[in-house]
Amino acid sequence: MGSITLDVVPVKLQQSSTPGLGMSYPESVELFRRMQAQDPRVVFYTIRPMGDEVWNMVDGKKTIGEIAAACAIEFGVVVDEELFLPIFEGLMSHNLITFTGD
Repeated sequence: MGSITLDVVPVKLQQSSTPGLGMSYPESVELFRRMQAQDPRVVFYTIRPMGDEVWNMVDGKKTIGEIAAACAIEFGVVVDEELFLPIFEGLMSHNLITFTGD
């Protein structure tokens, strides 16, 4: 698989409850900082719920871009969809998802 992009479709490999971000604490802090730089309404404690909602939206049909846009709307933030890519990379690194459509 090449690099993860917004137009690929994530597919769950496991049907676990929300597994978290799949990222270390420093990686989570960096993601928070990048999101907050684009929208000051982002608070650190929304990163985990956003990751949970990303997981809930993975259905094998929606692209990463569609999931990211829907999640941003749900949490009322305006950030680039690309900022959600580390969440998907974390889930992939823990063998929780794979991708189609690349």
